[in-house]
Amino acid sequence: TSFDDAGFALDFAQAYNDWLLDKVCAHSPERLKGVAVAPAQDVARAVGEIERAAEKGAVAVTVPPVIGDRNLDDPSLLPLFEAADDLDLAVCVHSAPGMNVPLPAAGRFTNYAQVHCLSFPVDQMVALTALAMGGVLDRFPALRVGFMESGIGWVPYFVHRMHEHHEKLSHLLPRLETDPRDLLARGQCYFSFEAEEPMLEQCVAELGPDAWVYASDYPHWDSDFPGTVAECREKASPLGPEVTDRLLGANANRLYGL
Repeated sequence: TSFDDAGFALDFAQAYNDWLLDKVCAHSPERLKGVAVAPAQDVARAVGEIERAAEKGAVAVTVPPVIGDRNLDDPSLLPLFEAADDLDLAVCVHSAPGMNVPLPAAGRFTNYAQVHCLSFPVDQMVALTALAMGGVLDRFPALRVGFMESGIGWVPYFVHRMHEHHEKLSHLLPRLETDPRDLLARGQCYFSFEAEEPMLEQCVAELGPDAWVYASDYPHWDSDFPGTVAECREKASPLGPEVTDRLLGANANRLYGL
């Protein structure tokens, strides 16, 4: 999505998806499932590549939190989400300072620590605002979206904030039909947490056990890998074995339609 040349972006996406799905995942197709990339700056090309990747076994497609100067509720992007919905693919929203995509808040900073600290959660707040309050999730009520690599402590606060605006400013949000809490309850929104997540119990208590998916964050500099699964099990143990199993596998199975 960061390339100016949409044709080159498609070539790049096809090369990556072929490598991921035909080589990496083919080693153990029952265990390894791929998330495809697509040139979202050109929606027609993106839809074609999503369809091609789905035929190869992709279970999701990743998109950035904003696409150029467009938010994810821009009407021109609806065919992309419609294609994912029709193909039963999840959409995974992911951003990072090194991806050369717009950073809605972190772009104000140049210090890497400030940029890295701010970009992930704010980027995902922007994406969730567009998809939920902009009506995309209501337009496609079976669409499943994962908000990746930003932690989860911000989610109860922000879902409550969206709930309040839905309740009190609904006349400004004509495309938001469903209370934001209910978008999570009907299985449309998932948020990834890492092994050291300090707010796991509180998030489960506030919004239930089904919206959270474990991520190892391997091989990034801030990952606790190896040993993250054991660390996560210990962190989740006060929630009981049934909830722990959801957090470590069952929720991801629902997100990716496995």
